[in-house]
Amino acid sequence: MNDDFLESLKNKIQKMHDLHILHQDLHIANVLVNEESGIFVPYIADFGLSKSFEEVGEELTKWE
Repeated sequence: MNDDFLESLKNKIQKMHDLHILHQDLHIANVLVNEESGIFVPYIADFGLSKSFEEVGEELTKWE
């Protein structure tokens, strides 16, 4: 993987977090790759276990 690919993946994870979404199951199998004009672009998939920051905070409060 090159630096541009990793930076793009990092930016997409940051955007998810900016939208207050936690993926909760992010691993290499949930990162899809598409080639666009000779550049490999990552896409994050499988949001089945994802939650909002608020949901996670409520769960932590209940657990504590």
